[in-house]
Amino acid sequence: MPTTTKTKTIQKTAKAGRRMAPSKGGQARSRSFKEEPNSLEARIVDLAVSGKLAEAGRRAIEAQIKLGLPVTIQKGDKVIKRYQDGREEVLETIPRRKFKIPKGVAVIPSK
Repeated sequence: MPTTTKTKTIQKTAKAGRRMAPSKGGQARSRSFKEEPNSLEARIVDLAVSGKLAEAGRRAIEAQIKLGLPVTIQKGDKVIKRYQDGREEVLETIPRRKFKIPKGVAVIPSK
């Protein structure tokens, strides 16, 4: 059986340690397993794991309250609007979903 150009490309990609993913045209395109160290996704994960992302969120909420603006947050299954004077108004109750975290997904603990 003769080897086509497409077959050669797939073989080269497999040797390079990359996985093939289908594209819109039905042809395979390569996708690298390695994540770029300076990518936006990698930086966001680093900020979340270190706690800096949560701290920035807390500071932003405090700044909004100091300006006298209400802040809308989610607490459990409720969407709550919190006012500067300490009042809380429940805007809506969200139905809980039966979601299971997939294997291999890291959960970042909240403080």
